[in-house]
Amino acid sequence: MSYMSVDGTRSEAQHAGVPAVATKTFKYGIGAPGAAVLVAASGISSAGRTIKLISYTVSPSGTAAASFDFGSSGLVFGTAGTSLTGNITKTATESFHQQIGDPRAGIGYCAVGENLVVSGTVAGGDGTITYSLVP
Repeated sequence: MSYMSVDGTRSEAQHAGVPAVATKTFKYGIGAPGAAVLVAASGISSAGRTIKLISYTVSPSGTAAASFDFGSSGLVFGTAGTSLTGNITKTATESFHQQIGDPRAGIGYCAVGENLVVSGTVAGGDGTITYSLVP
C-alpha cells in the first residue's frame, strides 16, 4: 500500500503521523567563531509546531581543536541557552563528527518559538542537519 498522493508527495496523515523530514547544509562562524541560525522558527510557532533535530554532521575548519553545540535560540557559545547536544569538543585531528538520532525521538527539540542554531569556537565550520517540524 502506498501513502503517496496523486502529486507524488507523502501523506503525513496516512503515514502514522510521522512528520516529513528535511535536510539542510550549513556554514557557521564565517571569518570568526559564533552562532548561526539553521532553521528559523518564524511561522512555525504560530502554527503550534516546533523544530526537532534528528541528525547532524559537523566538520570544523582549521587545524585547532574546536567546540560546537546545537540548541534553541539564545544559545551563543559560552552563554545561557537551551542546548540540544551539549558542548562537543573535537581535537585538531578529529575533523568530522556525526550523530544520528531515532527518527521518532530525534536528538532533541527546540523550545516553542525558538530557532534551531549551531554555535562554535572555530571559524568556518560546516555540516548537514536533518530535522522535522512537529506539533
